[in-house]
Amino acid sequence: RRAVPVTNDKVGGIQSDLEKAQYLLRFPNRKPWGQMSSIAQQCLAKIELDKEGVMQGVPKEKRDDAIKVLAQVTDALDGMQIALNAQDSDKTAIYLSRALKGTSELEILQCPTLPYSQAIT
Repeated sequence: RRAVPVTNDKVGGIQSDLEKAQYLLRFPNRKPWGQMSSIAQQCLAKIELDKEGVMQGVPKEKRDDAIKVLAQVTDALDGMQIALNAQDSDKTAIYLSRALKGTSELEILQCPTLPYSQAIT
C-alpha cells in the first residue's frame, strides 16, 4: 500500500482514514468501536458523494476495472460497519483489510505508468 504513489488526494484520504481505523483496531482492550464506525461511515460518504472525484486519474480503458474495485471497497465498508456494530473484531479486521486492498488497487489503476500496474486486469 505504501509503495504506491498517491495521485488522487481523495483516495489517499480514504486510505489514511482506514489506516487510522486499523491502528485503533489493534488496541487490546476497550476498542473505540464508535470512533472506528465513524471512520467507516466517513469513508463511505466520501465515496458516495464524489464517485467521479475518487475515480479521477483512472485511464478510460481501465474505467470498468476501477468501477468494480470501487464497488468492492464500498461492499467492504458496508460489511465493516455491520461488524463494528456487532463489535466483532475479527470480521472488522477482514473487511478493513479488503477495503485497504481495494484502495491500493484503485491507486495502482490511477498510476498506469508504474511497472507493476499491469498486474491488475
